[in-house]
Amino acid sequence: MQQKRKKCLAAVLSAVLVASMLMNTFAVSVFAQDDRDALAEQIVAELQQEESEQEQPQVSETPSAPPEATELPEAVATPEPTQAPSPEASQAPAETPEPTGTPVPTATPEVTATPAPTASSAPSATPVPTVSPEPTESPEPTAVPELSLEEQKDQIRELLEKSTSMAMMSEEELEEALEEIDAIASAPMAMTAGEQDDELLDLLDQLENARVAMEDMRTAWQAKREGWLDQLPQTGKENSWRYQNGERLESDVPEALMDLPDGVSTFSVKGYWGIDVSHHQGVIDWEAVKAAGVDFAIIRCGFGMDLPEQDDKQWSRNASECERLGIPYGVYFYSYAVTAEMAVEEGAHAVRLLQGYDPDLPVFYDMEENRQLVVGNSGLAEIARIFCDIVSSKGYEVGVYASLNWWEYYLTDAVFENWYRWVAEWRPSCSYNGRYEMWQYTSEGSVNGISGNVDMNYWYGDLPGNDGLNGLHFDQTAKKWYYYKNGKIDKTYTGVTLNSANGNWYYVKNGELDRSYTGLAPRVENGDYCYVKKGMVDWSYTGMASYGNKQGYVKNGIYQKTPDGLNYLDGVWYKMRNGWVDSGYTGVVYRAANNNWYYVKNGELDWNYTGLALRVETGDYYYVKDGVLDWGYTGMAFYGNKQGYVKNGAYQKIPDGLNYLDGVWYKMRNGWVDSGYTGVVYRPANNNWYYVKNGVLDRSYTGLAPRVENGDYCYVKKGMVDWSYTGMASYGNKQGYVKNGIYQKTPDGLNYLNGVWYKMSNGWVDSSYTGVVYRPANGNWYYVKNGELEWNYTGLAPRVENGDYCYVKKGMVDWSYTGMASYGNNQGYVKNGIYQKTPDGLNYLNSVWYKMRNGWVDSGYTGVVYRAANNNWYYVKNGELDWNYTGLALRVETGDWYYVKDGVLDWGYTGMAFYGNKQGYVKNGAYQKIPDGLNYLDGVWYKMRNGWVDSGYTGVVYRPANNNWYYVKNGVLDWSYTGLAPRVDTGDYYYVKDGILDWTFSGQVEYNGQIHLVENGRSVQIVG
Repeated sequence: MQQKRKKCLAAVLSAVLVASMLMNTFAVSVFAQDDRDALAEQIVAELQQEESEQEQPQVSETPSAPPEATELPEAVATPEPTQAPSPEASQAPAETPEPTGTPVPTATPEVTATPAPTASSAPSATPVPTVSPEPTESPEPTAVPELSLEEQKDQIRELLEKSTSMAMMSEEELEEALEEIDAIASAPMAMTAGEQDDELLDLLDQLENARVAMEDMRTAWQAKREGWLDQLPQTGKENSWRYQNGERLESDVPEALMDLPDGVSTFSVKGYWGIDVSHHQGVIDWEAVKAAGVDFAIIRCGFGMDLPEQDDKQWSRNASECERLGIPYGVYFYSYAVTAEMAVEEGAHAVRLLQGYDPDLPVFYDMEENRQLVVGNSGLAEIARIFCDIVSSKGYEVGVYASLNWWEYYLTDAVFENWYRWVAEWRPSCSYNGRYEMWQYTSEGSVNGISGNVDMNYWYGDLPGNDGLNGLHFDQTAKKWYYYKNGKIDKTYTGVTLNSANGNWYYVKNGELDRSYTGLAPRVENGDYCYVKKGMVDWSYTGMASYGNKQGYVKNGIYQKTPDGLNYLDGVWYKMRNGWVDSGYTGVVYRAANNNWYYVKNGELDWNYTGLALRVETGDYYYVKDGVLDWGYTGMAFYGNKQGYVKNGAYQKIPDGLNYLDGVWYKMRNGWVDSGYTGVVYRPANNNWYYVKNGVLDRSYTGLAPRVENGDYCYVKKGMVDWSYTGMASYGNKQGYVKNGIYQKTPDGLNYLNGVWYKMSNGWVDSSYTGVVYRPANGNWYYVKNGELEWNYTGLAPRVENGDYCYVKKGMVDWSYTGMASYGNNQGYVKNGIYQKTPDGLNYLNSVWYKMRNGWVDSGYTGVVYRAANNNWYYVKNGELDWNYTGLALRVETGDWYYVKDGVLDWGYTGMAFYGNKQGYVKNGAYQKIPDGLNYLDGVWYKMRNGWVDSGYTGVVYRPANNNWYYVKNGVLDWSYTGLAPRVDTGDYYYVKDGILDWTFSGQVEYNGQIHLVENGRSVQIVG
């Protein structure tokens, strides 16, 4: 608790008063009638046009400085003011700290000189010196006599009672009350038997809340007087007739249950019973609330400025739950507004939160914050009018909530007649004489679904929006059937309902008739279920049907609650529980009628099942064959992926370890075959170790096997550990060294093991490694292939660590070698045993010209290659220059062909040339693509096709230039030929004489062993 506050110097008060005269007061600047009307009209118009939300004003911790900083006069001795302003007061904290420059000593030291205050830029209109001068003299604090425990409690209770009227106190009265609180708080705490009293501690906590609330009220008066009301902080902790520092005040009204007060005349009229809630009630079980009979709810959406942190934390959930469950609800918004601008901000805040929701009851403006009283009755009316105009412009009905005292003394303006009234008076009856629609009669109600107390309310007459339309009705506009409740589509209703127009029952889902649904549906009013087929109840149906994930039996359209146990329904045996198929049950079930046990899977008897099954009630397992428990079976059986031993139909829990069961050795664990285990297992009976694979002893296995308990590996031969073995052995795809039956973790690098050099890594042969390896013992490098040193290898090998390649000769790196060498199908150049990355293009290496690419001979390349050094093109075959080649060669980059002679491109050549078995025409060294047909090239007529001699063609060919047909053999015109020749495209034969088709010839001609009759040069018949 803070010490008793000192009064500030008269000089400080004088400075504050001078600065305050420069500022406008709330009553003048905010609530001038003409200005306020214009402002509200402008706000409503802007909101109706759906303009974007205004930029949220940031409430700074320190209000802005006044327009001008004025040098203050030197302080002179003056009487102390009733309330001295302090630097922190302008920031309006929830708990007002001491002035930073004015410590309050237990004994005031004498001040020899009083320094003048420096000019200071102070909050808003309140200039305050940066360093407060010490007063020249200060009275000693009054000694507080020590009180007894009960006297202290009584004194605190008296102050707490006094604090409930703080809203009606003047600044002087507030200051006096705060001094009394400080005096009590600073007094020694009375003890009981040397221990602190719990009740006294609780009263002191309440007193601290009262102090915070009174300081908040005092700060509000100061802010009004000094012109910085809009800078008051909004902590979210209410201070009103029912809250102090956000904590509820204790009430003398007895706890109220669901029933309304008895014998009260105001309840004799028609009305509805409801509650109002906020985040103070925590997470509410709204289904329980609805079941408790609550008629409506009023839900807080937020408070104060339009900031996300000032939204009610439970608003969205509470509103959504009410809409989901069809609970009529309204809304309230807790106000801190003390200026027109703040009322605008609160209206915008409420509108934002209401978006997407459709409350049935009004949106109430909660006016109870003590600080609001500083603006006077007309100011309160104006704040309410601005908020209500903004919210109602969005189509919502509006109202105002306040206590009886506020309604009688403060909210007296005629403007309040325009809205619903909600009066809070926690008494057996409401004594308000004016019009009101709702009464809050207690804060200590109790309702199922809500933890702790809750406010209870009574609404007089019909609830807004209830026009009496209920049940299934056809919407002419939407052309759909909807289910109505109190005049609104009840989107929470799902079930069957009667259409009184035709006497049929229909299925409604979320308030709308659903003709696609088939299955069971609830008849809400009596708890039955009916069978629905394509949206309409089918009273003729008998059989099984589903409701969600539940399945039950139906007779004549009505669900029948079938007794527990096995029941034969609709041709199937089902296990029933609480009237529904017990679909969550899998196991054996007893049928007393024939004293047998049966296997049920997901609630249905399964005649196809063979294996172990659980008896759920006891946790035992039994052997089932074809769906019936088989008491005669002994042997192994499965339950899912677990395998166990059965004797006389009952599962036996076998001890851990190796057990001989049904002719096989199994490793058992917790009564089941340890199918996840692979490794060696010890059998104490004969002191041997055996190899087990997936829980079963495997006598065929030879190799390493893990000893799981300690991480070792043992050598196994035909299923049993062989302690005499020394040598190499495999474990899966890993190979390691064994000594006396135990795997030895060999160090990394080359190791001579069992007559072979191996490269080891992490104790295993590094079978993935191929390359050279260094052996420090002799300073040599060796070639290793798949982890094993290979003495027969000669060629390049990688040095994995740095990406180089070294030349290896018979398994060892030869640093003296220079020349070409191969690595796989790659060939590269080596100098002093190290591969050299040669540049791309033609390079003269080891007396041969090679075409290199990426440092290797480009063995996949055949074609011409340019050498810039002498501006010539050369023929390369498989990456090596071929001086013996003459013919056409491809330039790979462009797809062109050129004529090469003795390995060099010959630009002077013109004539025919070959590329493989293709022959084409060359001009000035470059291949020419000749058109199809007969062409005279280099003194010979050729038949060309796709630019090449058509060497596969023999027959007659037409030449349009002279309208003649000529005989071509293997693509070349043959002037010496006389006889029949085919026309390939038609299959006809013609007579050729000296290479030209002779149309004048008629007679018989032999061709390929047949005699053809020729008329006018054409074969017309085979005659022999």
